[in-house]
Parts: sequence; C-alpha cells; structure tokens
Amino acid sequence: MSTDTPDGPEVLRLVARCEAPFEDLHLNAVTAVSHPDSIYAGAIGAALWGAFRHGKLRQLETAATV
Repeated sequence: MSTDTPDGPEVLRLVARCEAPFEDLHLNAVTAVSHPDSIYAGAIGAALWGAFRHGKLRQLETAATV
C-alpha cells in the first residue's frame, strides 16, 4: 500500500482497497495514488449540481406561474 500521500486515513483505506485486487493477482506494479486536490472534487461537483438545480427549479417556477 502507498503511504506517501498527504491525505488522511480515509484516503489511505480507499487506496488500500483499490490496490488489494491487484495484490491478490500478484500485480504489484500497479499503484493507486491520490492527488492532493482530489478532496475538492466533491465540493466542485456539489456546486455545479446546485447551480443546475437552481436554474431548473427557477425555470419550472416560471412555467408554473404563466
């Protein structure tokens, strides 16, 4: 398992789970790593989804009042 990541223990467990099938197959050359900025992916996705939903709900509200 890779331990050279600056991320917390949750990420280390995830990396270990990603690497486990490869270790079971004795493919030790495959290594899963995380990017330090990967923690922002969820927040960016939520912001994009929120903006989409806001626009969609405004569109539905406008259509309902007409």
